[in-house]
Amino acid sequence: MQTQFFMMLGDFGGLGDWTVRQDLQAFVVLYLIVMFLLILNFLLAIIVEAYMGVREVNEENEVEMEFITDMISTLWSHGLKYRHRWPSFRFLSMLFEQSPFKHNIRFMDVWRTGMFPTQKSAQAFFNYYQQFDFLEESQDGSDPELPKEDVIQVACEVERRVASLMGLRMPTIEEQAVHGLRPIPMSTPKPISSPRGSMKRSASKRANSSSSPASGQNSSNGRGSNPQPGGGSANGANGGAAQPPYGAGWPTADGGGGG
Repeated sequence: MQTQFFMMLGDFGGLGDWTVRQDLQAFVVLYLIVMFLLILNFLLAIIVEAYMGVREVNEENEVEMEFITDMISTLWSHGLKYRHRWPSFRFLSMLFEQSPFKHNIRFMDVWRTGMFPTQKSAQAFFNYYQQFDFLEESQDGSDPELPKEDVIQVACEVERRVASLMGLRMPTIEEQAVHGLRPIPMSTPKPISSPRGSMKRSASKRANSSSSPASGQNSSNGRGSNPQPGGGSANGANGGAAQPPYGAGWPTADGGGGG
């Protein structure tokens, strides 16, 4: 093994005069063919292929910078983080990854995360990362990775943002049934109960108000739906005297009959 290792390095002194014997000549030729033409070229091809793969990944990675520039930017960003009290970069990346506008993030998207203490802190964060070339906004404003099933959600989000900039808000489901899909002013209070419940309560109030005079009239005329025993009423034969609640045929407090 030691002799073969030195032969791989080009030292054939351990074989002596290998040109004299034919078997040694055949061994040296076969060794050179297997070692240099097959094994070393095979290993070299693996190394070159791996290197080309890493190079392609680095070329596609737009955020990749040289080592010194990357280290300076990392240290500077951490200093700004403690100065402006920025939230954790990991939490922000997870939040922006779930956003439908992750390829075009603006200042209001950063501020509405609710993770920055003040608007000045959010503005400093936005201004710092806006200076990098690889974070430039898309020219057409589109998101190539946005799935088709999220188009409606994106449209609703755009409507909500435009309405907010104009001092309006999008109507709730109950308000859409009454006013339609047009935005309404912010000062308009949101309904607490559903229109259906309000209609039911209004109908019940109207029914009670309409039934009250009729019931009073029936009581005054002595023709109620539930007449008392003995036929007593306010306008009956007793000259308008109030009758006991048990009617004329029931005993009264003095022991006599009521009628």
